[in-house]
Amino acid sequence: MKNLLCYASGASILAISLTVGLAGNANAAALQGRVGINPPGEDGVESGVVFTGTGIIDPNGNPLTDFDFTPPTGGDVGAVVEINANPFNGFDDFASFVGNNGTIQDVTAEELLALGGLDDTFTPTGEPTPIPNFIEFPDAFSFTLEGVSAPQYSFNSGDTTVTISAFGKFINLSDGSLDESNGRGTFSVDFAGKSIAETRALFDMPGEVPDEFNPGTWSSNFVAFSDNPPEVVPEASNLLGLLAVGLVGSGSLFKRKIGSRK
Repeated sequence: MKNLLCYASGASILAISLTVGLAGNANAAALQGRVGINPPGEDGVESGVVFTGTGIIDPNGNPLTDFDFTPPTGGDVGAVVEINANPFNGFDDFASFVGNNGTIQDVTAEELLALGGLDDTFTPTGEPTPIPNFIEFPDAFSFTLEGVSAPQYSFNSGDTTVTISAFGKFINLSDGSLDESNGRGTFSVDFAGKSIAETRALFDMPGEVPDEFNPGTWSSNFVAFSDNPPEVVPEASNLLGLLAVGLVGSGSLFKRKIGSRK
């Protein structure tokens, strides 16, 4: 399983809250509504995400990681389940898919940077590279990941949460139309008993894997919309791709750690 890049910079990468806007009902062309997507949580089966450090540090001092969603460990995708659905703009098109099983692609830090057309030094390399079928529920819907924000870290009651905002397109697979709607959301992970500094230190070296959070738990919520976006969406200035473009030539702001921590 490829690893999903975790910006340990202030957002535990695993709470995804996305807003997908689609018009009509569950059988209509474009889907619209709120949807929560989590690991399956089967009894006796470890589920979550495995973080692996890359040594890439973003301009805010946050380490970027690869993400391997489990189960299974290894491979290219992890298992997910739609846990809930709620109305948005009067539409609740995801309600009929609650309980469905799907997949989420493992992602590397370099693949996430490529969403903004950047390499691992924040140097533009060309056109952005979206990730089709990043999340897929057969015969229901898929989500094409088009961009992410820099991670945000928050500390509360002795725990640190890392959150990354995401945006892209939801595609209706339920009626064969393949119609698209806009998607916004967040992906969050909790690191119990860790300060922000301690959380960053878990995976700030190349190949470093935090055994006590292996796998780490995550959650996500999405909103799909066609015309009126949700109130909380990533600010353009915080989107990884745009942020990186603004840092072109600032090599000292983005670096790769080499060697072991002293």
